[in-house]
Amino acid sequence: MKKALELAFIALTVGLLAVPGLLTLKGKTLGDPLMGVAADAKLPAIDTKGFWEETTQKGLNDWYVQHWSTRPHAVRLDNSLSYWAFGESRPEKVVKIGKQRVLWLHEMLWFVNRDDAPDVRRAAERFKRAQDLALAHEKALVLVLLPSKWRFYADALPPDWTAPLGSSSERPCDARVTTPFAEELTRIGAKFVDARKLLLDEFGIAKREVVYAATGRHLTGPAMCRVIDAAFAVARPLLPDFDVPSLDCRYEMRTDAPLDGDDYDLYRLINVWSPRPRDPIPVMLAVEDRPAYENLPDTLFVGSSFVWRLIKETDRNHALGETHTYYYNKTVFPWGAEQSTWPVAPGTDAWRELTLKKRLIIVDMPEEYLVDHNAEFLEQLTKLLSETPVAE
Repeated sequence: MKKALELAFIALTVGLLAVPGLLTLKGKTLGDPLMGVAADAKLPAIDTKGFWEETTQKGLNDWYVQHWSTRPHAVRLDNSLSYWAFGESRPEKVVKIGKQRVLWLHEMLWFVNRDDAPDVRRAAERFKRAQDLALAHEKALVLVLLPSKWRFYADALPPDWTAPLGSSSERPCDARVTTPFAEELTRIGAKFVDARKLLLDEFGIAKREVVYAATGRHLTGPAMCRVIDAAFAVARPLLPDFDVPSLDCRYEMRTDAPLDGDDYDLYRLINVWSPRPRDPIPVMLAVEDRPAYENLPDTLFVGSSFVWRLIKETDRNHALGETHTYYYNKTVFPWGAEQSTWPVAPGTDAWRELTLKKRLIIVDMPEEYLVDHNAEFLEQLTKLLSETPVAE
């Protein structure tokens, strides 16, 4: 009996070791790849230099782990135990699990606990200076102030990662950062979209899943559609010679949306085995039979990953002119047909030509990145417009 158990154990061990290799030889992988972990590993070049510098060994190990090993299953098993047994993620993970299994990214929680007092006046005046120069050059520069997820899910914040309010009824991040910044923009007459007020007024806490999915990092389609529609309303009187249309923001709530969608990005990052999330998410309806706009303004979006959905909602409404994005003011992304990207290179002829060509410029300002987010671009734009003669 003992001998039979030993043989069975050996056979099981050998089988577990052999399965990944057999699947790889058949062109299959052992389970889905882990999300947000590493880029696709390729077989490295086998040469003396690589062995001497140890790049070959590291490359072989990375390729083996990704294609032959059982690591995806082991990681998901470990994560699933923490998720289901304790309702939390491991401390080193960037995604935290709050009450009601609402998911949070670490930078969201950093902002919730923020208690400094940045120079909001300097930041507001920087934007207003750029906006005034843009208007003198017959351009519309619009800032969109985007609310953080905590405004709609304050009751679902993870207690272990959230500083208590104490006797205060307002979080310092709001009292010292966001509200003073918005008030300063208003005081000096800057034209901007306060999406905090816009979305709270329209949807409120009762419909918070229409603004942020419990499983998502970014604002949803309906929320971003309302935001870019409001930005267009600001820009419309500033660009009287262009078509700046109103947008169709209709949606329906669904529980069967594809899991690779934007509103499940944090859910994918936790890498657990679990039933499909049951919370409904908003799905945008197709826009058909819109008029053919003949004079849409060339548009530039500047900012973080939040701008992608602003662009998608504009595109869904067939309301995009020629559009480029300065992603974190580091990389230029053309929108539309697949094209190569290139670095943002301020001061070059190509950068000046592309930037000056744009008539509508949308700058995002997520709460988590206040107040110096996009400051570099605004200063570069101010310098460019100051040095460029105004057309007669």
